Formats: sequence, structure tokens, C-alpha cells
Amino acid sequence: MIAYKITSNKDFAGHLFLSDTFDRFQLSEAVFNVPYTVSVDGAIPSENGGTNVTWGTVRGFCTQLIKGKELPKSFHIVLKLSEENLTRTLAAIDKSIDPAKVSGLFFNLRFDENTFTLTTGTAVSDFSVMRSVGDAWDRLTLKFFQQHQIDLEAL
Repeated sequence: MIAYKITSNKDFAGHLFLSDTFDRFQLSEAVFNVPYTVSVDGAIPSENGGTNVTWGTVRGFCTQLIKGKELPKSFHIVLKLSEENLTRTLAAIDKSIDPAKVSGLFFNLRFDENTFTLTTGTAVSDFSVMRSVGDAWDRLTLKFFQQHQIDLEAL
């Protein structure tokens, strides 16, 4: 897990709310503190355990929540890799990692006091793979943000 400050609020907000940069990620949850609090649960329940909606599916709705003359007080968005991308990413990290032992790789995005922060996260059921998966996810996160020209500053 590593934390970053995103250096340009305007550029990052454009990537998050106005472009498809994050559309393939699944929404785990989002909480917006505008004049009121709105929580968005990304879970889609099903008989087979369920999945989550993609950020692209709810991005327009979330964009409407923050539009206005004043900035939102704060918000928190948790995005995670889809199952397909998780399996592909784990294979690229180390083919011996059992995908069943890793339930998620996450971006925790927070806007508070006019500052965006990003914290990476992993959900791993096997401590023996936690470090290698976490370190690799941190590197891949940095690469993803660099590819999209989103500037980060380590915290």
C-alpha cells in the first residue's frame, strides 16, 4: 500500500469524471458529501456471488452529484480491477499466484480539503503472497497514472 497526492485537481477530475480513463474499473463504493451525503454501492447481487458495476456505468450519475458552483465538501471513491483484469494482472506479476487468494486490487480515491489523494489497496487471503502482490500493484498503479499523464507526489 502506498499513498500519493494528486498534484492537479482539475486534470485529475477530468480523467475521473469526464473521460473514460477509469471506466473499466469496477466501483466498490462511493460516498459524496455535497450539501447532503450520497452513498453509491457498486455491488450487483446475484445467485453466483455478484459482481460490481463499472465506473463507466455510474460515472455520469456521480458527475451530476458534484456539478455546481461550489466544490463538494469531500468524496471517497473505491475502484477495483475487474475479475478478468485481476486474473491477467496476477499472471503478469507471478504465474504461480492463485487468483482465488486475491479478492481485489484497489484504488482508494479521496477528495477532501481541496486535495485529491490516492491510496492503493489489496485484499489477499494468503499472507505469503501479500507482499509481492502489494508491491507489484503499487508499481503498476504508478505506471497506469504515468501513462495517463496524471502527476502524483508520494506522501
